[in-house]
Amino acid sequence: MANAPTTGAEGGEEGLYFAAAKSKKMEQHLDPRLLHDVAIILLDCGFRPEECFRLRPENVRDGRIEIQYGKTDNARRRIPMTPRVAATLDMRLTKSAGSAWVFPAAMKSGHIEPSSLKKQHLNAIAEATRILRKQTGRKRRSLKGSNFTHYAILALRDGHRTWTRGR
Repeated sequence: MANAPTTGAEGGEEGLYFAAAKSKKMEQHLDPRLLHDVAIILLDCGFRPEECFRLRPENVRDGRIEIQYGKTDNARRRIPMTPRVAATLDMRLTKSAGSAWVFPAAMKSGHIEPSSLKKQHLNAIAEATRILRKQTGRKRRSLKGSNFTHYAILALRDGHRTWTRGR
């Protein structure tokens, strides 16, 4: 396909999203890699957002992530880590040394919440759309509404709140 975006190793819409999540545009945020790191864990492990947000260092052991509780009775499980999840968690555990959470935040809960990611997610979609338009030369091209973005939005939402729609 002549107009297909070229985004490196990850490729396609997922590659565009991750490139945007790591771009200079994210440097305005307190933790510029937060969205990128959470998205990797959600997509590679198939976690619910709340399972990811509540990860504790003791949940990560022996190449697996242990989920102790969750939405259903079957939520308790051990998930093997992909190499990129292992690298992400290694960096996060080093960064959050001494914290009770893998993703600590100055919130009542002590860990990140959906609101911690909302602005970064919207910025990543906007930046990925800018990259896509530049690569394809099409000004009307948008990552919003694409299949990957739809699944990223589903992975990054809490409850029934969709982050790309205003209220």
